[in-house]
Amino acid sequence: MVDREIKDLRSGRTKGEQLWLWRMSRDLSQAQAAARLGLTPKQIWKMEADVKEYDVANKLRVPRTRGDEPPTLALLCRLARRRHGEGLYGTARLLGISHMTLLQRESRADPGLVAAWEGLGYRF
Repeated sequence: MVDREIKDLRSGRTKGEQLWLWRMSRDLSQAQAAARLGLTPKQIWKMEADVKEYDVANKLRVPRTRGDEPPTLALLCRLARRRHGEGLYGTARLLGISHMTLLQRESRADPGLVAAWEGLGYRF
């Protein structure tokens, strides 16, 4: 079970989640983000998984999303999936849809998907 603090998608983000949101908001792969930050893809993976921290705050204003803008609803849908811990395929099974349908619904912040996450206790 996911605790209440984790279900609030508007706050309490880890540094790894902040980096992940920064990368996702720019549509970068881990390899592309690593190249921009002078790190290896493995270091990016470890940072996003909150396994290890590296001093990159001065390199690209990481870990913010575009400037000071909050993440989009589409990114918050992806963050809900990330926090839920079931992965792409597990979440699709949970929701009774295909993984491709899940990706499409996330990309457009489908109201039905948002409602499903809210039904599981997530707050947008």
